[in-house]
Amino acid sequence: MYNPLRNIMNTDGSRTNLADCGDPTPSNGQANIPDGTQFGSIAVISCKPGYTVQGNALLKCLSTGRWSGNTSCVAGKEPFNLPKTLYVFLSQKRS
Repeated sequence: MYNPLRNIMNTDGSRTNLADCGDPTPSNGQANIPDGTQFGSIAVISCKPGYTVQGNALLKCLSTGRWSGNTSCVAGKEPFNLPKTLYVFLSQKRS
């Protein structure tokens, strides 16, 4: 998919190399990064069964070459630290 943010041409005709943030995939997790890992890209972090995201599940690659937050997958925690009543409601099977 063409993204104009990644193809910047300077006024002299040269091209600017944009920051690359690298792979943000945490241990016991995965990152969905449809547009690559360069400046402006968005990563959605998810975790393997039995693990939940700690930190931001949505990251943006910044011009500094770093992702906008730190994310990890932690065993045994409730998803997104939801209040217990809301977590139970969302976890119930629908019939």
